[in-house]
Amino acid sequence: MFRSIRRGIVWIEESIMAYMLATMTAVAFFAVIVRRFFGGEVFGLKPSIWGLELTLYIFLFFILFGMSYVLRKGVHIGIDVLVNLFPAPIRKAFNIVATLLTVLYALLLSRAGYQAFEKFWSVKVLRNKGSDELEIPFFFTYGFLSLAFFVLAMTAAFAIWEIWTDRRESLTAGHEAEEEVDQVVASANAAASMSTSTPADQSRDHQDHQDHKDERDAPSSKTSEARR
Repeated sequence: MFRSIRRGIVWIEESIMAYMLATMTAVAFFAVIVRRFFGGEVFGLKPSIWGLELTLYIFLFFILFGMSYVLRKGVHIGIDVLVNLFPAPIRKAFNIVATLLTVLYALLLSRAGYQAFEKFWSVKVLRNKGSDELEIPFFFTYGFLSLAFFVLAMTAAFAIWEIWTDRRESLTAGHEAEEEVDQVVASANAAASMSTSTPADQSRDHQDHQDHKDERDAPSSKTSEARR
């Protein structure tokens, strides 16, 4: 039951972030096309004016929304060179303390965001204040910031329990990320070497492959002659 709920939450988060990325790409593409071929305006729309602001706000919400997701996945890159010099119990204690500091930091930022939200929401004059072009209310932006950091604090707090029960080693990827980076670099180098190979090299590789194939086919042909 708990795993099903968690998978559902992860699916919702991934879907929202995917739509955010798609929207940013579509807005930027639309603004470039209108500015390049239609003089900056089409059907009364001027994306060259509000397109950049909309993209920046979506990117801001994407980062705030994705913080807890990335933390939950454990793919934040951490520097664990000094920590790995200590025995496992001491490493565990360091990781728990670091996660506690993360919870405290996220709660402080969540409180600061809520204070700004309360300021813009409580004062009627400030409530109507917003961004320059789209007039996105500032109270909405700060409210989203406060909520995002609160969710980040709860995610980090849950990670403390996971570290304590040895379900995960640390809050970040640490040295595990190095293996993934090495794999990506190796794949990129392999692709680069294939793309930079000359026609002569490709012809030689093809000839070598054909020779190996002939060598494999030779015993079978001899066997068929013997049977005759």
